[in-house]
Amino acid sequence: MRDEQALRLEHVSKAYGSVQALDDVCLTIHQGEVYGLIGESGCGKTTLARCVMQLETWDEGSIWIDGQSCSKKPNRTRRRELAKKRAIVFQEGAASLDRKSRVRDVLQEPFRITGRPVDEARLKALLARCRLDVSLMERSCATLSGGQLQRLAIARALALEPDLLVADEPIASLDVSLQAQIVNVFKDLQETEGFALLLIGHDLDMIRFVADRVGVMYGGR
Repeated sequence: MRDEQALRLEHVSKAYGSVQALDDVCLTIHQGEVYGLIGESGCGKTTLARCVMQLETWDEGSIWIDGQSCSKKPNRTRRRELAKKRAIVFQEGAASLDRKSRVRDVLQEPFRITGRPVDEARLKALLARCRLDVSLMERSCATLSGGQLQRLAIARALALEPDLLVADEPIASLDVSLQAQIVNVFKDLQETEGFALLLIGHDLDMIRFVADRVGVMYGGR
């Protein structure tokens, strides 16, 4: 039964000056559920994702992760706790990674930040789960293709086995053939690992292929 909530937003609003990016948004995603969120550019999807990750401070309302209320200004300890519960994959895999780093360094980053131990077997498993060859471990990110970079970003996001994964238009910058590959990676990973997934995009067919439920944003609502 999906009766436990991985994410809950209650009457969340966020404005940038006179622009109301989020307008009284209420949303619940249960553990193990895939929720697809679609809408045109500028409708508030990315702002919602950034508020969930506390990369933006919302103006009004409440956000809950795994039944625990999120403070608008969490302390360092709370941020570390939340890093183990939620993760995000951005639209531009290349932009979210240090192109000078090795693949190994990227995968180790979440463990270093949270002070958790990691071994070689764990890193290799992360690559394999995201359909990346373990031979890439010592390669520089600058030598990877766009599809490989996005799969690496997914692997890094899943390193700490989060209960909630937010994917903010993760296929928008890829060509059509790569889009299908990345969507299938998300689908397979979610089915085998059971995390809740907030999948944001504008392609209804792609979103509907993965999602249990689909919501539409328009004008911040």
